[in-house]
Amino acid sequence: MKLYLCCKYLVILMLTLTATPLFAQTDEEKTETAEKDQTYVEEMVVTAQRREQSIQDVPIAVSAFSAAKLEEMGTQTINELQMQVPNVTLVPSRATNNTLTAYVRGIGQADPLWGFEPGVGVYIDDVYVARPQGAMLEVYDIDRIEILRGPQGTLYGRNTIGGALKYVTKSYGSDPGGSIKAALGNYGQTDFQVSGHSPLGSEKLVVGGALALFKRDGYGTYVGSGDENYAKDMLAGRASLDFRPHDRFHLRLSLDALIDDSNSKQGHRLTAEDPADPNSQQVNNDIYDTRAGIGSENKVETNGQSLMMRWLINERVSVKSVTAHRDGETETPIDFDGLSRPYFDVPAFYKDDQTSQEFQLTYEGDRFHSVAGVYYFDGEASGAFDVVLSEIAGGFTILQAGKVDTKSYAVFADLSWDITDEWGLNMGGRYTNDDKDVDVLRENFLGLRSPTFGNDSAISIGAVTDYTNDRSFSEFTPRLGFNFSPNDRVMSYFSYNRGFKSGGFDMRGNAAAAPETVNGYGSEIVDAYEIGLKSTLSGGKVQLNTSAFYSDYTDMQVTTQFGIDTDNDGVDDSFQSLLRNAGNAEIKGLEVELNAKASAAFGMFMSVGYVDAKFVSFPGFDANGQPVDFSDLKDVPHTPDWTANIGFSYAKHTSNNSLLTAHFNLGYRSEYQIFEDPLPLLDPESTTLINAGLLWTILEGRLTLSLQGKNLGDETYKVGGYNFPTLGPAGGSTLAFYGDPQTVTLGAVFTF
Repeated sequence: MKLYLCCKYLVILMLTLTATPLFAQTDEEKTETAEKDQTYVEEMVVTAQRREQSIQDVPIAVSAFSAAKLEEMGTQTINELQMQVPNVTLVPSRATNNTLTAYVRGIGQADPLWGFEPGVGVYIDDVYVARPQGAMLEVYDIDRIEILRGPQGTLYGRNTIGGALKYVTKSYGSDPGGSIKAALGNYGQTDFQVSGHSPLGSEKLVVGGALALFKRDGYGTYVGSGDENYAKDMLAGRASLDFRPHDRFHLRLSLDALIDDSNSKQGHRLTAEDPADPNSQQVNNDIYDTRAGIGSENKVETNGQSLMMRWLINERVSVKSVTAHRDGETETPIDFDGLSRPYFDVPAFYKDDQTSQEFQLTYEGDRFHSVAGVYYFDGEASGAFDVVLSEIAGGFTILQAGKVDTKSYAVFADLSWDITDEWGLNMGGRYTNDDKDVDVLRENFLGLRSPTFGNDSAISIGAVTDYTNDRSFSEFTPRLGFNFSPNDRVMSYFSYNRGFKSGGFDMRGNAAAAPETVNGYGSEIVDAYEIGLKSTLSGGKVQLNTSAFYSDYTDMQVTTQFGIDTDNDGVDDSFQSLLRNAGNAEIKGLEVELNAKASAAFGMFMSVGYVDAKFVSFPGFDANGQPVDFSDLKDVPHTPDWTANIGFSYAKHTSNNSLLTAHFNLGYRSEYQIFEDPLPLLDPESTTLINAGLLWTILEGRLTLSLQGKNLGDETYKVGGYNFPTLGPAGGSTLAFYGDPQTVTLGAVFTF
């Protein structure tokens, strides 16, 4: 019903804004009207095709948000944008604030274990971020964010099968300046940001940077210790040095770092410790409280360095080099049982280190636009975790550890050719080769925790998995498309893209229970087709973009879990996860995005997305060991059928030359599954979030005061969880994690 009402009002508003009198105007009248009252949608410039273009000229489904728009909406982290973009899921994963689970049009990676490739690529400027830890980026000192839907690879350094999220940091000018921003909110929110830039002796050399502190009390508590749950304590910063000795050369050195000392997030149990015993630990009344006894100490550190150099050889040809290094460490405890006893505790740490080099050659002609490049990536991801099970003879621990080295080589090229004034051709291709070397160890111990996690008295009872292996994966992924523009206000396009995500090895591999894990798993492939229409109507007052897509997704990498009997008593007392190529799916859907200006002061924006993502095969075995297809019983995870968004903005200059801005936004997501199997107790129900804000800009634009409200309806909604119904206590271990409750923030920004 919520979706029906939302769509009903969207249709009414669309009809109102595109009424006959507007379309009855001639082109000349439209232009004169727009120039007279300045009532037109602001042009958004993006670099989705490696060159600056209006978003309306890009034959790709892309959504973009400028720094001003993000500030107006009060956006704090990139996951908030999932309510603004159709068919996109961006949610926190596991027990940290900043590990990202991202899905675009039904394609992503739900498991953030080290060594697994993400399905949606995250880029900070031109640098690919290989791991999800630290990828839930805070929004500060930014130019814009772009979200590209569909496979990318002929334009970007690292191929990505589902889409790309580009985080473009601010580029500083030669005039000195800066800003100070502070915010206070409920739950003890205290944020502070300072940024500035200045030339060093000459306008040819400019240094700039920003420092941001994000703090907030927990939404709940650890019932046993009183520690805060869902708290935030993060320090982030970046710095850059821009050198432009002349008009044809630009060098930019960038540094960034993040330290997250927030407490570990622990889940809310959805069942009692023992449903048959009323004296056992029951379900907490507050969904943000936890009975977890593993402890709250948690730490995530990431940092990156990049050097970009660009030479303009002449007016048409340029060469660009991007050299980058990133590394990170995560120490996090995960309490899978959510109880004070260590029924099922998992202390863990991850480490990653990556170096990349990209060279690009770009040509900008009158009718030809092309980019060609080579890309090299060398990364190591390692980690370890204990599976601590207290109910077995004084304590039983499984240590899982390992590392994977990845070396990737790629060449790519992309060409856009304006065949005529109306017709254009887009084509490209990429060849990628990934080499992966792996070490995997699985060892059993008697005792609570292994020596790796501080228990030197634990007794080893043998390694069940200890192997090294290597595999290579290669693929050619083409791109082909056409676009047709009968005039400068309308463009239609068709595109075909092949996406590729290389295979690898499962760091949780148990060679005793699943011998095939030693050989790893294969690559994923998607053949994606899309048709779209981008239009600018009513003299620039309306931008209406639509697309329809179909994806044939094969050899999906799926994590499946099953119980195992470690002590041969006939009862499953542990579990085994196995990542394998377990499914093929067909994904089809529609997307609509609208930006409109009803007057110089009043604007409206909306989006609607629909996805029909179904498995067409999911091979497995029944209880008797016979082959069976489970596709009718499975569903593509993290992919709601419907996503919708509608918002309004009002910006009016007052008599004293100040600017008053108000905005309202309603976002809707239908129910979806967290895992491939339906879990009614755990799966998120449909969600409607309401956000609104007021901004008052004074002192000739130097000071902006704001009041922002998020989730004003105080909606309770799940964003993740775990399900181990036969492990841990008698009630199993089924836990949920929840999105933010209602928050209110008062902020101020002073620009100098």
